[in-house]
Amino acid sequence: MITSNDILIAAKLLNFPKIRPSISKKMQKLPQISILPLLFPFIFDKKPPFRHLFSFLFLISFCLSHPRLRRPFPFLLLQDAVVLALSLFKAIPSLCYLACPSRPFSLQKHPLLCDFSQPNIPKPDKIPIFAPKTKSLMRLGIIGAGGIARKMAYALASKPQGCECYAVASRSLDKAVAFAKENGIAKAYGSYEELVSDPAVDLVYVATPHSHHFAHASLAISHGKPCLVEKAFAANAREAEQLLALAKESGVFVTEAIWTRYMPMSHKIKEVMESGVIGEPRVLTATLCYIIEHKERIIRPELCGGALLDLGVYALNFARMYFGNDVLRTVSNVHLSDTGVDLHECISLSYRDGKMANLQAGALCQNDRQGIISGTKGYIRIDNINCPELIEVYQDNCKIATYEKPAEMINGYEYEVFECERCLAAGLMESPLMPHAETLSVMRQMDQLRKEWGVTFPMD
Repeated sequence: MITSNDILIAAKLLNFPKIRPSISKKMQKLPQISILPLLFPFIFDKKPPFRHLFSFLFLISFCLSHPRLRRPFPFLLLQDAVVLALSLFKAIPSLCYLACPSRPFSLQKHPLLCDFSQPNIPKPDKIPIFAPKTKSLMRLGIIGAGGIARKMAYALASKPQGCECYAVASRSLDKAVAFAKENGIAKAYGSYEELVSDPAVDLVYVATPHSHHFAHASLAISHGKPCLVEKAFAANAREAEQLLALAKESGVFVTEAIWTRYMPMSHKIKEVMESGVIGEPRVLTATLCYIIEHKERIIRPELCGGALLDLGVYALNFARMYFGNDVLRTVSNVHLSDTGVDLHECISLSYRDGKMANLQAGALCQNDRQGIISGTKGYIRIDNINCPELIEVYQDNCKIATYEKPAEMINGYEYEVFECERCLAAGLMESPLMPHAETLSVMRQMDQLRKEWGVTFPMD
């Protein structure tokens, strides 16, 4: 129960004026609880949100202990009214926090909480969509009828923003027909030449293994078709250079289908990081692992197998999107398969400005696929670095903001096509979200890593 001694001790801790012990008899009638055990953790822990709970208890203790506050309202002294008003004002953040802990933005605007004020954090409802809505359909033709092609077909099944999967081509006509029927696609071709010769195709999506990207993208470009080429863009930097040179010479748009680059959530991460809410960004970590060690595209060198071109490319792009590409030193470790390809790698990047990125990718295990950008005041946590679905912002180990993927997002593949549509409408030869120079730089970075590991492909 609350006693006068309790109040005196609390008043001393709270730096209150001395309180009259005469009120202890009336307090005997209060519920048989003691608030002191609750006060101590808040008194000695000055981190939010505990600071606001403490101010809330401050008000309660003051009201219970001040005899003048029990007078009828007209007889309150002016000083009592002022103290009560200030106490109530200071308790507002605590009441907001207790009512809705997941919405800390209300705390930032409180004028008495200068030590908890933040820079302007971007609002969750302002995640940009990088595509205009058009009246006419943009028709996509898919080269390849595998798993990743199926994901693209699903993304465009409802014809979002005027984009549709119009045609699919496979080396087997039966396979192409089955794929088209399954995904509601109008045209099915048994050769890639037929698809790129179709005048109704506005954009070609190359969804074949890495080893075939150069040949299939070259075929599309030579027929004047704008091209969206799956990551990794090519087998190596040499092929990438030749492909981009062909596109420039032909005056044809081409870009790499590294979907992370085009997602609204990826750009929201950068916006939050640059807002200053986590202070100066200094360390980045990113992991992306799946159990896919037995898949052909992973274990076969002739298909440009290995974790690096399939998964590691996402971790590298994640680091480059937020920390740039001015890498001073690279240290790595790798586990190789019996076929000579990389199955798991750890890569540490040291930047010229003092930043550091620690990356991990592999085909041997499951993991959280998490990215963290750490700064001097807090950190940003990202669920799924290749397809960000949730962003959480922390300060002093307390979550202060959350962003979720757009409600209209289908599976993320649609944003690649939206960006191609925007670039084509603007007459661009490359996307500013994934410039050709950046594609080449990533390919050279991966070539250097493979050279250190002794991983080679037939086309090297």
